[in-house]
Amino acid sequence: MLFGIGTRVKFFATPDSGVIVDKLGDGMVMVMLDGINMEIPAFEEDLIREELWTEADFVKPVLSKKNLQKLNPDNLAEEKPIEPAFSNKGVSIALLPFKKSNDEIERFDILLVNDTFYDILFECDFVIFQEVEWSKEGKLNAASFEKIGEMLFDDINDAPQFDISISPVYTEGVGNKLAKTLKIKAKQFIKSFNFLDFLQRDVYLFPLFDKFDTDDNGKETDLKKYTQSLVKDLKKEAQEREKKNALINPIVDVNEYASFIPEIDLHVELLHDNPTTLTNEEIVMLQLRAFEHFLTKAVRLNVNRIYVIHGVGKGKLRDMIHARLRRHPEVNYFKNEYHERYGWGATEILL
Repeated sequence: MLFGIGTRVKFFATPDSGVIVDKLGDGMVMVMLDGINMEIPAFEEDLIREELWTEADFVKPVLSKKNLQKLNPDNLAEEKPIEPAFSNKGVSIALLPFKKSNDEIERFDILLVNDTFYDILFECDFVIFQEVEWSKEGKLNAASFEKIGEMLFDDINDAPQFDISISPVYTEGVGNKLAKTLKIKAKQFIKSFNFLDFLQRDVYLFPLFDKFDTDDNGKETDLKKYTQSLVKDLKKEAQEREKKNALINPIVDVNEYASFIPEIDLHVELLHDNPTTLTNEEIVMLQLRAFEHFLTKAVRLNVNRIYVIHGVGKGKLRDMIHARLRRHPEVNYFKNEYHERYGWGATEILL
């Protein structure tokens, strides 16, 4: 659907509405939100003209929407849709059973489940009788799953084995590789049958790695802990600038300027007490509001340099932030290049 400047629109997945004030290209527009006088970039596919909107259009996107497209359409016709319920319990392999007409299990879809806050890089070999039957590798996004293969029910008697390794992707870069060999024994197989909250399905579940907040050396990689290492340096820099800026602009509150940390981490777990209750669209809106508030305060305090940690992911949040920065009159320059502290997951902004 094409939108022109001045068109009133509503968002499919949030109650927000507003007016399009600019065309950004690549399927994006700038929307002035009603009630809060704030401009945010948005993809046209997430919008509908206000005059065409009905209550039926307000839907909460299912986290598994893209994952469902990866599954066999015939399977989906047989089974109810999978709607993941994120709980940050780690990485596991789930065997999703499919039955014959006589209610006997015929085969399994093998799912790699990433129930964590972080994207992971993975490699997996499926081994029977010490022979690799197939291999799979790739990247699996946070709070998602992927079908990585299939297995016949009869294979259970052949002691199937998974040799799997993963590397979590943090804001500062790729973490240490974690490896594990999972051997499935027929006698213990039935005990693994459980209802998995994340998939909302009955599966045969085999945990691989707990939620990983530390690397192999025990060093904390939690984002909140990671950013604390910057506080002293940034505060010192702010205090050094305080005297000069206080003389240049006496309107700025000296104490407020000195306590301002020129960095914001937009990972949703740091912005909301229970992010699992939010839809993807609500998460983006929360992140953009936090970014806008942070940017406005930095401009008001005459801060010269700030950092916005948006993570890597698919780059949608980064692109929205960059679209806003290109239009902001107080932004002199910004860049998203590799940084020794932030990796590729942050944008440096000069005001």
